[in-house]
Amino acid sequence: MIDLHALREKYREMKRLREQHDAGSPVDPRPAMRALASRFPGALREIDELPMDEIDARIASLDRALAGGEVEPWMRALARYHAWMRLALRVRLACATERSEARARAWLEVATRQHEDDVDPRALDDETLRAILRPPGGRLHRVVLARVGEELGVEPHVIDAHLKGPRRR
Repeated sequence: MIDLHALREKYREMKRLREQHDAGSPVDPRPAMRALASRFPGALREIDELPMDEIDARIASLDRALAGGEVEPWMRALARYHAWMRLALRVRLACATERSEARARAWLEVATRQHEDDVDPRALDDETLRAILRPPGGRLHRVVLARVGEELGVEPHVIDAHLKGPRRR
């Protein structure tokens, strides 16, 4: 399930934060940024890398999708990326004192979805769980990209490209 409303709110908040920063606002953005990153892990990377016109374009695309238009591939990709990264980070936090599969499985048995578009914690396969606990090369981002790519039937670099947006010239 994709929560298009939540995805649109993410981009609206990113736009607000960027505009606030560009205007030289004295308001401390860190609490809002923490909230954004908590709900949408990876969004802080996006806020740094996406040009403002791309943020605006994504908001407009989401508005069209919410009005009955096409749900574009990037929407699915980013919604699933955020969902998988939320789960991965929750697993890592639950196993912070002991990074074992047994501890992770015990946590997964009682874990619940925090958002309607979350990955079901009890459905996590052993291979993905091991990769989350001990990511190859220490890069959890790559583990999540691979998992989302597998789920959507696309290469991980495609998901990563959606996060980064179009290349700046």
